[in-house]
Amino acid sequence: MIETLRLPNRGPVVLILAACVASGVALTFWPSLALLVLLGAVLLAALSATGRAFFAFFLLFLVFQDPLRFLIANDDSPAGLLIKWLDEAMLYVLGTVAILFQVRVHRVLQETRVAVTLVVIYAGLILSSLVAQTTLWPSVMDLALFSKPFLLFVLGVAAAPSDLEVKRFTPAIVLGMTLVVLFAIVFLAFPGLQETYIGSFRGTDERVGLISAQGFFDGAGGYSWFCAASFALAYAAYLCYERPVFLFAAIIDACFVLLSWRRKSIVGVLIMLLVAVLVRSGPGRASRARTLLIVGLAIISAVVLLTPYFAALWDYTVAEYGGSDPYANARKALHYGSLLIARDHFPLGTGLASFGSHASRVYYSEVYKTYGLSSVPGLEPQFSEYITDTFWPMVLGEGGVVSFAAYVFFLMILLKGGWTLARRAANTTEARLIALSALFLLVGSISESTSSPIYNTTMQSALVMVPLGVMWERRTRGGS
Repeated sequence: MIETLRLPNRGPVVLILAACVASGVALTFWPSLALLVLLGAVLLAALSATGRAFFAFFLLFLVFQDPLRFLIANDDSPAGLLIKWLDEAMLYVLGTVAILFQVRVHRVLQETRVAVTLVVIYAGLILSSLVAQTTLWPSVMDLALFSKPFLLFVLGVAAAPSDLEVKRFTPAIVLGMTLVVLFAIVFLAFPGLQETYIGSFRGTDERVGLISAQGFFDGAGGYSWFCAASFALAYAAYLCYERPVFLFAAIIDACFVLLSWRRKSIVGVLIMLLVAVLVRSGPGRASRARTLLIVGLAIISAVVLLTPYFAALWDYTVAEYGGSDPYANARKALHYGSLLIARDHFPLGTGLASFGSHASRVYYSEVYKTYGLSSVPGLEPQFSEYITDTFWPMVLGEGGVVSFAAYVFFLMILLKGGWTLARRAANTTEARLIALSALFLLVGSISESTSSPIYNTTMQSALVMVPLGVMWERRTRGGS
C-alpha cells in the first residue's frame, strides 16, 4: 500500500517522453492537438519535482481548461474534445488509483458514518433506477458524473499535505489564485478583448447595467466561485498567520466576488465571514452576540454604500424567482418538479439519467414531459441548455428522499468535523488553516448549491471537495 498519492520518480519521465512522441506523430495531422500535448509535457516536467506531479497537473488543468478551449481549439476539433473531457478522464484515473491503493483513503472509507452515508446515497439512486427501469448506458454515464465530488474528496484525502508543505506552499497558492482573480481587470478595462477571446462560445455577461467580472473563465459563475474560494484560503491564512499580505489578498478576492455580481457567491462570502467570527468567538452568549453584531454592522454598511447596485440585484432576483407560477423559468421549474417527483415516488426517485442531470439532457428524459417541464424555455427537447443549472433538484428527483437526505447528512458530517477541528486548541497552526479553509469553502458552497450545479462541475467542485478531503484526513489522524 502507498501512504501518499505519489508515483515513482520514473513515472513523470516516462509519460513526458510518451507525450513528446505522441505530439510528434500528431503534429502531422492535428497541429493544435500537438501543441496542447507539448505544453502539457513541459508543465508536467516542471511539476515532477513536487512528488505529486499528476495531482498538481490535474488541479492546474482545471483552472486553465477554459483558456485552452478558447485559445487553442473549438469543442469539435480533436484538441477541443481532448481539452473538454481530459479533466474527467484524469479524475477517474486518479480517483480509482487512490481508492484501490491508498492507505489513507481506506482508513477514511472504513469510518462507519462516512461509509454508511455513501452507501445510502448510492443505494437510493440504484434502487430508484431499478424500480423505474432506466436505460443502462445513460444510467452508467450519469452515475459516473454523479461520483465526481466524492472522487475529488478521495483525492483530497490521498494528497493531504504535511504541516511543512502547508506552510511552504500556502503563500504561493494564495498569490497564484489572486493573480488569476486579478486577470479580470484586463477584460473589465477592455471589453473588446473579452469578446475576441470568448469568440462564439458565449456572449459577454452583464448584470445591474455593468459587465460582470469573469476573468478568463467560461462564465461569471465559475469565476465568482473561484474568487470566493481564493477569499476562503487567503482569509483563513490571515486568521492563522496574521500576515497583512493575506488579508490584502482576501480583500481583493472579496471585491471581485462583488464585481462578478453573482448573488450566491456574495452571500457565500458573507457566510464565511460569519463563520470565521463564530469560530473565533468565545462560548458565552455575550461573545456570540458581539460577533453577530459586528457581522450585522458590516453587512449593513456594505448595503448602504452599494444601495443602487444591491437594489438592482434584488429586482433581478424578484423578476427571476418571484411570482406564483412554478414554471416561470427553468430553475423554478426544476425545483418544483423535483418536489413533485419526491411526493409521487416517495421515498425513491425516478432513477439515474432522468432529471436535472447531463445524461437526462443528452438522452432527453420522458420525466420532463410527464411533469410538464418540456415546454419551459431551456428545458425543451430542442433547447435543453438549462437542465443542468441546479444540483439539489437532480439529487431529489433521481434518488428521492433517500439519496437527498443522505447527501445532506454527508455534508453535515463534514461541517461538524471542520467546525470541531477549527476550534480545537491543541491543533497546529497548519491544521487550523486546513480546517478553517475547508469550513469556509463548505458553507460557501452550500450557499452556491441552492441554484447552481457546483458539485457537478469539476473545477468548482474541486475547490470544495479536495480541501474537505484534506481536512477529513487530518481529522482522522487526530488533527495535529
